[in-house]
Amino acid sequence: MNRRMVLAILVMVPIALLNGCWDRRDPELRAPVMALAFDVEEGGGFHVIAQISNPLALTGGQNGDGGGGEARSFWVVSANGRTPLDAMHNLAPGTSRELFWAYTEVVLLSEELARRGIGPVMDLFERERQLRTGALVAVVTGDLRMLMESEAPLDETGAKGLDRLMFTLPLERSTFPAKRITDLYMRLAAPGQEMLIGKMEVLVEEWEEEHVHVPPATAGGAALFRGDRMVGWADGEEVVGWAYASGRAFRSTMLIEPPGEETPISLSLSKVMHHMRPVHDDGGVSIELTLHGEGEIQSFPAQGNLALESEFIRSLERRAAESLRGRIESTLARSQEMNSDILGLGNLIYRKNYRLWNEIGEHWDEIFPTLVVDIEVHVNIARTGLTTDSLQSRGGK
Repeated sequence: MNRRMVLAILVMVPIALLNGCWDRRDPELRAPVMALAFDVEEGGGFHVIAQISNPLALTGGQNGDGGGGEARSFWVVSANGRTPLDAMHNLAPGTSRELFWAYTEVVLLSEELARRGIGPVMDLFERERQLRTGALVAVVTGDLRMLMESEAPLDETGAKGLDRLMFTLPLERSTFPAKRITDLYMRLAAPGQEMLIGKMEVLVEEWEEEHVHVPPATAGGAALFRGDRMVGWADGEEVVGWAYASGRAFRSTMLIEPPGEETPISLSLSKVMHHMRPVHDDGGVSIELTLHGEGEIQSFPAQGNLALESEFIRSLERRAAESLRGRIESTLARSQEMNSDILGLGNLIYRKNYRLWNEIGEHWDEIFPTLVVDIEVHVNIARTGLTTDSLQSRGGK
């Protein structure tokens, strides 16, 4: 019994002495950073721009008394440094609160930095304990400061607007790859594949006309990388091809021109199943890519029999398959031209035939530009929308 009492005392006394966190930071002394932008400086340094949420504006008060005010929902500050972390630390002399990085939702990289190499920024996110690797990332052409200063009419802050734009666009059009810092680490860590990061373009003329009422940028296309360095651009249609070939597409709209008609038909393509496998024979190594997609007619300003088993539907399916095949071939051509394996064909060989990869892996940069990829695409139009005929067939104008 005495031993139990002594043990209980030894446990309770330290607990009674613990009255809080030893390194507590009061929330009112912190400023949450919602977006970060990285650029390069002449001479090899780095330029960092931070968009900081303004809690006083978001709660409706300027002085903490609940009164109304015209304060912006965010504030933008920038600094230079010899390293990305040094530049981030140099933001402190110009801010009245301790910057808190765990809420960063968006990371923007200038084209100049991307072409020089994003390795230092990637290293920073991997080591700094506050930074989160779930942030969405994009490469920006144009004035980074202008983009960071822009407001989002439908969202609380500019950063939240960018975050939602970069997240929802791939769900609607598949022309922009939604990439997070974590995705980039995975691409860099595995052999035989390269990074693809979405592109945002600052529209200076619209900014000057509309000031801050309209976000001055558009999202679409992507930057191709070799290692940590950008080597070129892919347009929106090539990103669509990448999305379908790699099994990352959600939805896209295709315009199909039926025979004898001037106005194209809109076809929504979804539920695409893809299968890819390496083939190794006496002729060398090649890749077989097969896709089976399901489509739905969204607009039909033409004449024809929309019965799902009709020859007219069969012809639309063949044209849709050829259109999708063309997009994938365009993506592959751009990828091989830049020698950037964004489809991960080398990684496919690494996973499916490790012995073969051991033989050719060291020479993949020489093999990939001329690699043969056999593409087979099948499209099935399963639905015609909410009606099965056209206005012309009903005598409409």
